[in-house]
Amino acid sequence: MHNDQLALPFAAARQPTFFNFSGRENEELIAHLSAQPRGFSATWIHGAPGLGKSHLLQAAVHAQQGYGFHCVLVDAAQVSITKDQKRLQTNEFVAVDNIAAWIGDRQAEEALFSLYQYGVQHGGRLLLADAVTPLQRTFLLPDLASRMRASQVFEVRALDEIGIRHLLQRRARDRGLKLNRQVLDYWLTRRNRSLAALLADLELLDAAAWQAQHRLTVPFLKSVLTI
Repeated sequence: MHNDQLALPFAAARQPTFFNFSGRENEELIAHLSAQPRGFSATWIHGAPGLGKSHLLQAAVHAQQGYGFHCVLVDAAQVSITKDQKRLQTNEFVAVDNIAAWIGDRQAEEALFSLYQYGVQHGGRLLLADAVTPLQRTFLLPDLASRMRASQVFEVRALDEIGIRHLLQRRARDRGLKLNRQVLDYWLTRRNRSLAALLADLELLDAAAWQAQHRLTVPFLKSVLTI
């Protein structure tokens, strides 16, 4: 039986997609991840925490499901590949967040190598995310190291000022909220500017705005985010 359930659930109504991950900096990566694949492929994306790697993995799964493929997304820090290898093999598209959790463990590396080889033989696809490139990781299995380093490698780049503003305004608009320039200016000059932190702020603002039936203003933002 194919298993296309995600190990990292997220609300369908706010499902991360490539549309709501804006920014010219990552156009080539998004084009690669959103394309309908032909045969086996392995892709390794890397970048600092807070740049949206998890978002891109979820968006890639969403896109590949749209092509009719059975997909699975797992967090290597929470899932044992030695126990779940067969389950993962039932999917045509396997996305793995925090891949570093499986590297440096011989049994896990052997299972990952087997998953890779299974994908080669059956036309499967792997998408792996890490903070660094495969060249910067120390593998125990030389064969796995050579396969990972031969994969297509992309850096997830930080959004520029315009990209961050457009992303937050689009996400707010999707929630029925109006985020004007005055509020956005105040917010961005006083809070952590990482994408993950800003999106977490937006979740808090969204919930509070709907509960209080209040529009987004500077005083309301200050009270919700305690700034």
